[in-house]
Amino acid sequence: ASPAPTSGGDGGGEVAYASAVVLSSKTSHDVPFGDKFVVQERIDLIAADSGGIDVKVSGRVVFLQSCGMLQGRIKSSTLSQLSDTADAFLARLRLQARGRTLS
Repeated sequence: ASPAPTSGGDGGGEVAYASAVVLSSKTSHDVPFGDKFVVQERIDLIAADSGGIDVKVSGRVVFLQSCGMLQGRIKSSTLSQLSDTADAFLARLRLQARGRTLS
């Protein structure tokens, strides 16, 4: 996204970016080995030149204790679900922006 110039009190040519970052860290106690890893997620919301918002989702799995041979499967399964959770978050955000809430 291109920077949008802001007017500072001194006219110093400050540059501001219209963006927001949502960081989350989650532990799932209702899945096998859920207490042995943490899912960290980052959602970047960046104002686009077109007037819309660009969204970038990234994440990682941090193992607090070894899960042996299941570690690879846990990681791939968890990361494949990140887009689903981001889609749900963005749907709620859109509703809030329109002045409505989910029940």
